[in-house]
Amino acid sequence: MKKISVIIPVYNTEKYLPRAINSIMESSIINSIEIIVVDDASSGNCKEIVEQYSTVRYIKHETNQGLFQARYTGIIHASGEFIVHLDPDDWVVNDIYKKAYETALLNSSDVVLFNVVQCDESGKEWFENYNMLPEFQNKSGKDILEQIYFFGSRHWIWHVCWNKLIKKEVAQDLIGNIQNYKHLLMYEDLLWSTLLFVNVKDRNSISSLKIIGLKYFRHKESITHVKDSKVFIKKIEDTLFVLDTIENLFIRVKLKEEYSMFLLETKYYIFSLYFQKNLKNFKSIYPQFKSIYTFLTTYDKQSMENLLLEKSADEIIQKLLKIGLKKVTIFGLGDFSRVLLCKLRHFNIDITSFTVSNPTNGYFESLPIYTIEEALDKGNTNFVIASLGSFYLIKESILNANKESKCLNIIGKFD
Repeated sequence: MKKISVIIPVYNTEKYLPRAINSIMESSIINSIEIIVVDDASSGNCKEIVEQYSTVRYIKHETNQGLFQARYTGIIHASGEFIVHLDPDDWVVNDIYKKAYETALLNSSDVVLFNVVQCDESGKEWFENYNMLPEFQNKSGKDILEQIYFFGSRHWIWHVCWNKLIKKEVAQDLIGNIQNYKHLLMYEDLLWSTLLFVNVKDRNSISSLKIIGLKYFRHKESITHVKDSKVFIKKIEDTLFVLDTIENLFIRVKLKEEYSMFLLETKYYIFSLYFQKNLKNFKSIYPQFKSIYTFLTTYDKQSMENLLLEKSADEIIQKLLKIGLKKVTIFGLGDFSRVLLCKLRHFNIDITSFTVSNPTNGYFESLPIYTIEEALDKGNTNFVIASLGSFYLIKESILNANKESKCLNIIGKFD
């Protein structure tokens, strides 16, 4: 049995395929890796390219069936202990499959995530700080679902398919769900990962590596700006299908009530990408999607964000009460900080100061503002992070500043 099966779906992306395959071939455990190329009725020379590699398996669809079906085909033919998806225009680096496999064995993980760097045709590379994974072990599927949906799917690093090593048995458990899904042009990654993490929602079996393991090739064309109106309508229909399927899934597994606010935020974010620039003309151009127009024009985004801040602050308070912390410093000076300040005072928790990376003022809400280093020097070791999207980056900054290895408590929404 191979250790890993890498599934590469191909549809008219042959020109990138050799780079993807060659990057896998550089793995130090290549003899334990199975590469499966699924030709989804591509019009190019996919078969001829694969024939240049004696160890690569080639499977062809007679008709174009889409990514879901290509991945399904790969899964049912995979022989490895773990499976991983790789798009043909991306490529892997840093011997990531070996490192992810070793991490899976070390932590008895069902899923191991790793980071990616984005790049374009010119070779330019860039990161988005909010799309960087921290290193962790033994998180549950429910923990990851919260990361995906709390931010309305903005933080795509959590839900894309191609940065996850998955135990084959776990992937095979999804086959009953995915084998009948239609050809999707949009958000199939979001649906796939939601199915995956719902399947392991109660198992603390997910790990993450902080290292970069994949280069993600970004094409110039925007998925939300296409000239072909039929394709655009198909994308909207697929997006509606995915969101409805996810909502029904959450109802079935009794997560709907808990995730209702997050699903609304996700829906708003996704459809805003399509129509924000052309909302005035939207209803007349696409009358069949009147319900989307109504949703976008009536959704109270500010009220929803306030509710999310209140909910997050309540969760932090419960964590503080559980471990008995009565004195803290708050990292951050935004709206979330004010919400937390009121709640902390209500529960008689002493706030000694505010902390930021680069303070410009001396006081906030009549409390002193310190750098992390100053806060530590003054004996502050209990940090409450009043940030959602940057929680892990701030936590790392606090840990790095702790030169004297003081015993710290770092509390936030996602700790």
